[in-house]
Amino acid sequence: MEPKTIYINGMVCQRCILAVERILMEAGWTIHDITLGEVRATPPPGGDGVMERVARKLEAIGFRLGEDQHGFIVRVKGVVIDHVYNDAASATVNLSELIVNAVFKEYSYVSRTFSAVTGRTIETFYTDHRMERSRKLLATTDTPISDISRRLKYAAPSHFSAAFRREEGVTPSAYRKNNDFVPRALDEI
Repeated sequence: MEPKTIYINGMVCQRCILAVERILMEAGWTIHDITLGEVRATPPPGGDGVMERVARKLEAIGFRLGEDQHGFIVRVKGVVIDHVYNDAASATVNLSELIVNAVFKEYSYVSRTFSAVTGRTIETFYTDHRMERSRKLLATTDTPISDISRRLKYAAPSHFSAAFRREEGVTPSAYRKNNDFVPRALDEI
């Protein structure tokens, strides 16, 4: 049987990769490559209902098979989320470069398609995730604002503070004092 590429919504971390890998292997799939939002695997022989069973198992733990006709959108989301939440990710590598390297398509095409499919730009998606992470760090840690700025890959703490104030209407320090953070699931941002 020929390998298939499956796009999976909701994958945001290494544990997600492990969970999806386990489900597919238990269902008899041979995995060739797995990354956030994308799996290249060979289905088991006699595949009647295989995708439906896998879809049910994935949905039971919060994932969905990719529904858009441009499966790379799931991969773009995974790259952005990994970039925001991975402190070890390089701040010197441009996000657009990471995206192009992940999906092997021109950035202008990716950007236009992402906006058409999701109804928002990649930049807005990126900003929304940066703000969610900054709210969480401000509310749940004593991490200095300058360190939060660095972790979120802002060029300077002043850039972070200005962006935060623009999005939230208050400074990071004021937000930390108010502490009214309510976490949201990453796939709902």
